[in-house]
Amino acid sequence: MRVRPALLALLLVLAGCSALAPGGDTTPEPTLTPAPVPEDTPSPTRAPPERLAPGLTTAGVDNATALAAAHATRLNGTYVLRRNVTVRNTNINVVARSRSVIRDNGTHERYQYTPLFGGPRLEYYHTNGTAWRRSVENGTVTYDRTTLEPWFDGSAFDITTLLARTDARVVDRERAGATRRYELVARDVDEQVVFTPEGIRNVTAVTVAASVVSDSNGTHVEHFVIWYRGEHERQPVTAELRLRFTPRDRLAVPAPAWLPEARNRTASSA
Repeated sequence: MRVRPALLALLLVLAGCSALAPGGDTTPEPTLTPAPVPEDTPSPTRAPPERLAPGLTTAGVDNATALAAAHATRLNGTYVLRRNVTVRNTNINVVARSRSVIRDNGTHERYQYTPLFGGPRLEYYHTNGTAWRRSVENGTVTYDRTTLEPWFDGSAFDITTLLARTDARVVDRERAGATRRYELVARDVDEQVVFTPEGIRNVTAVTVAASVVSDSNGTHVEHFVIWYRGEHERQPVTAELRLRFTPRDRLAVPAPAWLPEARNRTASSA
């Protein structure tokens, strides 16, 4: 029998397909083993910040009340407080300066104050519950008996408020023998919690720096420096306020030379 060419081609194609097809599946299917699920391992616990002084750690101020209490204990009512304010305009020219000093030995206190933008220069002397004030303005001297306002009492300096509401961080540490000094900085401080220099308005960009000293006698805030931007008489200015505390184990606070005259002039008001 004669096979037609078309049929022969079809047979060859079918033969080739069956030849390529596997005769049977001899390869075993792979067995899938589930991968082990890692157990949850707790992250390492960070060590707490190192305690540097009462209320102060390597991370910054963590208890402003404790630091303020240590400061008051170290001063123990016997100290010198110096306060300086300097205001400059945009040309870095000094617009005004103010200086004041408080000397307190627990029973006698003497205070001198120079106003920032004009006004009388004041001196106070406080002893045995009585305070005399001497005022000098345009060459005229007046005296009166008064009471010291809370700001004039250096022990009332509110470290608690200032440090509790600022993000003060330790930026440097020094050690000299048994004395340790810690430098703190806080930026973008709320102007409502710091001492705005008198006559300065629209205060912004407040930065606070502080130095804390700790030794065998205790811990105290040695100084504050507070920088501002603001306006005075609608002109832009920068202001710098510095406070420095010096504790003294012994401190003489001699009566001022003007005290006898003040007593005489105010005798009728006693």
